[in-house]
Amino acid sequence: MTTDKRAAENLFRAPQPEKASDAEKLQDVRKRLRLRQRETRQDERRERQKTRAGLPVVSS
Repeated sequence: MTTDKRAAENLFRAPQPEKASDAEKLQDVRKRLRLRQRETRQDERRERQKTRAGLPVVSS
């Protein structure tokens, strides 16, 4: 069962880029972008929840 799990995980894992290549830099940029988008979604979700609760929304 663990071999099936590893095989499935490898299907969705991004390949490791070569050392000192532009692919490594691009992977880092994409990772930071995903983190920034996740934070933005969380902030937007909090604002929507506040408006639903009738609380004033403070924009930052």
